[in-house]
Amino acid sequence: MVKTFGLTHVAVAVRDVNRASKFYRSVFGAIEVYKNDHFVQLQTPGTRDVLVFELAGGHRVIARPSGTEPKLKIYFDVAMPAGEASAKAQSEAAAIVGALDAEMVLRVTP
Repeated sequence: MVKTFGLTHVAVAVRDVNRASKFYRSVFGAIEVYKNDHFVQLQTPGTRDVLVFELAGGHRVIARPSGTEPKLKIYFDVAMPAGEASAKAQSEAAAIVGALDAEMVLRVTP
């Protein structure tokens, strides 16, 4: 096993989620913290800093601390059907991100 000091953020597209998970668990000692048929989130020993919220429509909100600054980073992962026209997909994605952002502000603002 390869010893790490804690891998905190790696995203890799793979064809076989189960095979990839097995590889990272055996080589790096990673543990599965979330898994479904198309996605697995693994962490190496010593790390516990990423939150992934899966939403309806395949969208995700991902939150993690910055590695270089004292702030929280939030990512919006918007799923769009393959083959959509680029401008249309970007416009729809921007609207979804705007709605997610507004919803988050409503929930965290006192």
